Amino acid sequence: MRAVSRARAFATPRAARAGRDTNRLSRPVRTRGGDDSRRMRRARARGGDDDAMRRAVKDARVERAREGDVEVQEEEDEVAASASDVAFDALSAAVRMPAIEHARAVFRDRGSTELFEPGKSSDLLERFIEREMDEVEVAVSACTVKEAKCSTCKTGYSDVVLLQAFDWLSTKRSLHSDKSYYRRIEDRVPMIADFGFTHVWLPPPSLSVDEHGYMPSEIYNLDGSEYGDEAELKSLVQALKKAGIAAVCDIVINHRCAEYASDGRFISFADEVTPSGRRINWGAYAIVGDDPFFREGQGANDSGDSIEIAPDLDHTNAEIREAIIEWLNWLKDDIGFSGWRFDFVQGYAPNFVREYVEKTVGFEQFCVGENWVGMTWSGSFLEYNQDKPRRVLVDWLNAADECAALFDFVTKGILQEAVKRVEFWRLRDQQGGMPGLAGWVPQSAVTFLDNHDTGYPQNHWPFPLDRLGLGYAYTLLHPGIPCVFGPHIWCCDENLGWSQSLTSEIRALLSCRKLANVCCESRVDIKIAESDLYVAFIDDKLIVKLGPRYDVPGEILAQIAEFELATHGDDYAVWIRKELLEQPFEE
Repeated sequence: MRAVSRARAFATPRAARAGRDTNRLSRPVRTRGGDDSRRMRRARARGGDDDAMRRAVKDARVERAREGDVEVQEEEDEVAASASDVAFDALSAAVRMPAIEHARAVFRDRGSTELFEPGKSSDLLERFIEREMDEVEVAVSACTVKEAKCSTCKTGYSDVVLLQAFDWLSTKRSLHSDKSYYRRIEDRVPMIADFGFTHVWLPPPSLSVDEHGYMPSEIYNLDGSEYGDEAELKSLVQALKKAGIAAVCDIVINHRCAEYASDGRFISFADEVTPSGRRINWGAYAIVGDDPFFREGQGANDSGDSIEIAPDLDHTNAEIREAIIEWLNWLKDDIGFSGWRFDFVQGYAPNFVREYVEKTVGFEQFCVGENWVGMTWSGSFLEYNQDKPRRVLVDWLNAADECAALFDFVTKGILQEAVKRVEFWRLRDQQGGMPGLAGWVPQSAVTFLDNHDTGYPQNHWPFPLDRLGLGYAYTLLHPGIPCVFGPHIWCCDENLGWSQSLTSEIRALLSCRKLANVCCESRVDIKIAESDLYVAFIDDKLIVKLGPRYDVPGEILAQIAEFELATHGDDYAVWIRKELLEQPFEE
């Protein structure tokens, strides 16, 4: 490991390669889209009104347009003076305040705005965001509740590092290979183990109307899957077990595709027989009675949201639940799965998920649900306060008795806005902690950057491809249960848009996580969260720096002497305490 001076250690690789003076503490940095916002902030700091601010921004844009940098867009002048921009700058300044002062400012400035009020159905975070609550108690409550929750975390979740081993192209790659998807992943088991993954999330295994497995028809027919046959799946799961890795099966039980048409609609199901001799050739009684897309259903009303791709199953029906439980136990006992990833958990009541976990793998095994919650927006501006979607996820966890974790869509949304717009002030919430679900219940929050839905090739909500390394520096080295998207470590040769070095970057970050013993209950101390710089201490063993700025306060630099630069990439760097390094870290 080469020696690095304390001041130069905080330089990003870009800054270092460019030969910039890394000892300056206040050198301005030009960030993408940042010039206008800086002019707005300077104008407001001088007491300027909105008209003056608009003129400042317009003059700046015209000046840059003459230089050939940007096109003049008159309509953006109105956007610059919008309520969203005003909120942005107010909150940008607020995040630099101490946690209690920040909370007080938000409550005071939003006094006339309707705040999200927690429902009486949940008691975990009642004290967080009540309008009448004393602001000091709000800040203290956040820490108190989080500490209490972490002290009772689930044994099977603490050290989980999850790998999603498939994407939307996994089946198509089999067309250009002499091996099925299952066999290709089995070939990668040594690499997966070497990275340090503890759990691997595999795709839905049953025969499905769609090739990806999310429209299952014959749930016991694993030979009809586009991913491979039953024997290959068993071989893969056993190979993972031998490597000390648990296999997590993607479970699609909100709906089931019918096989036979009745009056043009599919409401009769395949005549399968379970190992116990149970026939599951359900009819209309298995479909919820209020399904807006399949109106022939004769069951009880849906206990969750509807989905239009297939008939929603009536989970209130004991016969349906018993059949699902038997199938899950077959996947556990005969195939070898250790846990479940529940697809579309908002489609049925959380108490049913609890029953399925309790009567199959048990509460100590890692399970996770997909609840794609919406974020809070003001037009195209993502609001700073994302307590409302966080609360939706926490309410689900409460109702399910924390039998499973949830994917942290809130952290994903905040993080990708922060890196895309250079708004790292977003990464500290009102109480001074992490802003996503991981900031409240890290032992139940699976953090991720992309999955088969959000990322390539569907791109429903993609993380910026040139910021993936930076994103993983956050998710892999902060509290929460990290999940890595498989293609990010083995598809770098397919020219899908991310760096060829991403594989080695993820490996280095996972090594840092292991050396520092970072887990979902780790403590995070966020020192700086400003527009172009974020610095956090993790368990006082790691320092994580994000953002393009390379000049930081002297009090932070003074602490670097006890740490050594472990790894870095574009706009991020990681230091680890010297005593934790048994040997020089390979880059």
